[in-house]
Amino acid sequence: MKDQNSTNIDRLPFTNAESELELEILEEHKSLHIGRLVDSDERRGIITYIDRARAFGFLQSDCGEVIFFHAYDCLDKPFGQLRTGMRVSFLLANSDKGNKVKAIGVRVV
Repeated sequence: MKDQNSTNIDRLPFTNAESELELEILEEHKSLHIGRLVDSDERRGIITYIDRARAFGFLQSDCGEVIFFHAYDCLDKPFGQLRTGMRVSFLLANSDKGNKVKAIGVRVV
């Protein structure tokens, strides 16, 4: 078993993984979206709507775009702890639903 200090956490710039297992899960999560990323620029915005029962929400980017996100795209806080008005950072990925984008790697800042 590797020492926790030997994990290569810096490979995921938008994570604050604290264990090797968490890092592996986040790497797997990221690999699901690799190739679907719009670009590698981290964006910021504010959560504007959360539907806890259906596990999704919307955020408004600093550029004014309204962007969908799913509970499994939240990295540093459990979905249930997110609140409207929270400031977040995220990456954009192409959505499976037509010509839309969605936020992934959503992290409270």
